[in-house]
Amino acid sequence: MSFDGNGNYTVPPGTAAVTGTPVDSAKYNAFLIDLQTALSKALLRDGQSAALANIPMGLKKLTGLAAGTSSGDAVRWEQLFSQTLAATLASATTTDIGAQNTTAIEITGTTTITGFGTTYNGPRFLRFAGALILTHSAALNLPGAANITTVAGDTCIAIPNAASSGWNVFAFQRAASRAATEAFVNTLMTPPAVMAYQSGTGSTLTNALATRVSFNTERYDTNSCYASPTFTPNVAGIYQISAAVKLPSAAPGFLSIYRNGVEYKRGAWTALSAAAFTFSISGLVECNGSTDYVEIYAYQSSGGSLDVEGGDAITWFDATWQRKSV
Repeated sequence: MSFDGNGNYTVPPGTAAVTGTPVDSAKYNAFLIDLQTALSKALLRDGQSAALANIPMGLKKLTGLAAGTSSGDAVRWEQLFSQTLAATLASATTTDIGAQNTTAIEITGTTTITGFGTTYNGPRFLRFAGALILTHSAALNLPGAANITTVAGDTCIAIPNAASSGWNVFAFQRAASRAATEAFVNTLMTPPAVMAYQSGTGSTLTNALATRVSFNTERYDTNSCYASPTFTPNVAGIYQISAAVKLPSAAPGFLSIYRNGVEYKRGAWTALSAAAFTFSISGLVECNGSTDYVEIYAYQSSGGSLDVEGGDAITWFDATWQRKSV
């Protein structure tokens, strides 16, 4: 009866010998045949034969397992959980990334690479330690269908493309682009913002002449972009510029926003008829983040010169970044 389906072997009935009784050859031969059948189902430790069916482990572990090295091998616990630990691989004409037992690989050296090998295990997350050439081909499909010269810090993802017997490379990230992106993001976290005002008597406004207005005291200047009376932003973009100027006596006039010394926007003409009066203006101004600068000019036609009155609530200048340039 060989094994009973639960791994237990039972000797065939009537096989047991009895003292002083001749052995029945038929029963003895049946026992040998049964034993032969049972032993033929055994999985030998020297690997003479392969398993004939799935082997349920009964919630038990395989211990002392060798590390897997090729397709079809079982993997050890530490192999499975070391897949994100970067391995170092020297560049070669064929750089066999799929043969590495990790998904993260740092490629060193400067040898031109024409292929990533035929061990199609992936994806592989690659980082290049220096300058080398990746050659585009059917076996190494690169972004833009063109060769790529790497620099230290460049990264990409490579996935097997068994259909064309090669690899597809995508998400190629330049180290310089990443640094520039990070710098831009960091800049946007602290964009220029200025609030300044006139302390004490301010600029003298000549009659019927546009005059630049000073705001000599800063309440804040996040990026050190303001030096009275000029705002020179260090981040390109569109800025909200606002200002107000108070005069000591009645005068018709207006404020203007100047960019690079030229009138850019003019506020509404105000005909004043009371004893103390304020001009104001607000508008959007696009600046290149390097050479463009902004100033406020005032025009009044009272018939004589007027000195701007000071005070953080009455004569002031604000500038804030709104968004990138269009």
